Amino acid sequence: MVVLGLVLVHVDCVVYPTPLQTYVAKSDPSYEYTLATTVAGSDTTTYVLKLTSQTWLTDQDVNPSLWQHWFQVIVPNNLEESTQSGIYVDGGEYSPNPPTSQDVEGVMLAVQTKMIMGHLYQIPNEPTIFLAEGKRRSEDAFLAYTWAHFLNDTTKPEWIGRFPMVKAVVRAMDAMQDFISKLGHTKPEKFVIAGASKRGWVTWLTPAVDSRVNAIVPMVMPILNMVDVINQMWRSLGLWTFAFKDYTSLGLLQFVNDPSFQELADIIDPVNYMPYIEKLPKYMVFSTGDEFFLPDSTRNFYEQSLLGPKYLRMVPNTEHSLAPLDQLVVENIGSFVNYVKHGDTIPSLIEKIIYSNTTASITVWPSQPPDEVKMWVAYTTSPTRRDFRLIVCTKLPDCFQPVIWSSTDLPANADGSYTATTSAPLLGFAGFVIEVSYKSKYGTDDWYSITSQVVIVPDIYPFAPCGNNCGQNGTYYAQEDYLF
Repeated sequence: MVVLGLVLVHVDCVVYPTPLQTYVAKSDPSYEYTLATTVAGSDTTTYVLKLTSQTWLTDQDVNPSLWQHWFQVIVPNNLEESTQSGIYVDGGEYSPNPPTSQDVEGVMLAVQTKMIMGHLYQIPNEPTIFLAEGKRRSEDAFLAYTWAHFLNDTTKPEWIGRFPMVKAVVRAMDAMQDFISKLGHTKPEKFVIAGASKRGWVTWLTPAVDSRVNAIVPMVMPILNMVDVINQMWRSLGLWTFAFKDYTSLGLLQFVNDPSFQELADIIDPVNYMPYIEKLPKYMVFSTGDEFFLPDSTRNFYEQSLLGPKYLRMVPNTEHSLAPLDQLVVENIGSFVNYVKHGDTIPSLIEKIIYSNTTASITVWPSQPPDEVKMWVAYTTSPTRRDFRLIVCTKLPDCFQPVIWSSTDLPANADGSYTATTSAPLLGFAGFVIEVSYKSKYGTDDWYSITSQVVIVPDIYPFAPCGNNCGQNGTYYAQEDYLF
């Protein structure tokens, strides 16, 4: 059910309900779903629903204004009837023809957790054409245009692309409850929401609008305190990463420290919804080589701003797509979901970090004895930039940057803790992290892994803050020519 609650003022002067919460709560007669087809697999049966989630804006503003999605409801043969379910939020272009094959990730999660899983596509609906410009936009290009529209007219927050993306997930929960009941199975009352990248941001925000969400798995989206996260990128690289091109091409990041940008952050920054997120178990899956984010982006929010039960998983030797370890990641997520489904205590870490310009250290205290503990370390190839990205431009393979993470086993200290230390290299930067892993307790060969935060040494930023001049010197588009 949609959450609005009482109007109150957050400590950061955010007023609830926010425009996002108001938009999602608004009734929309466009919502409907129909069963399009059924796909039988060896371990599951997948019901493909055609879901119409809403009408966004008007057909004078955008095409399509009617948001339609393919929504796979996956019932495993080994189903254990439960009020717990989950939805994996995904992207992709809309086609009038339903998918004829089963989704690999959804099937893996359904079988591993023995529960009904949903896989929601076309978040956002794409391609989208904004009639004022007549250009096809998808993914970040879609979102960047909506940010620009809001920054130009902050009286129309409904233009922000996150709004319909979040509302579509709420409508998917509605459809899933109704459809599963009609199949004769137990109606789900609780949902784990998971999604990567743009969908990872949606995952962060969905609990703020719907109380049916009881756990979240935001992937490759360490975006809390978003203004600080974005500024950290500049201070580390001295330019904007090529992955921000859709935003820099519209000049948006020139205004990252402008009051109007803070108005945007007040509405879509997940940190402003902590009263709704705090109580939920949060399994964050982030990449050490992400071209959108630094491996220590979590330093902007993890200790001080992210409240409640939290479990971090930094995946080494991956970029933003989490390839080539995406199936291992799905396995880890399934193990986390099993803990949530069974109401069991989820293994966690207490960490103590000592930052230094010479030798830094991480000590972790696992809440349960682990089966395996490793330290991972990597060194930048750039002698000047704090740059751990695996990919630094779009002209592959020339754009591959071999920042490779290597591992060693860590022995336990006398008190059951584990400590890793790394010294600063003569040139460039070192990053390191502790990974703690557990064999599944649910009768499978799966693993559950959590990590400390990544620590970078020396603890300095090579570039000054950009202040109110972020990218105006032209460096925001020079990244395409920068190799290392």
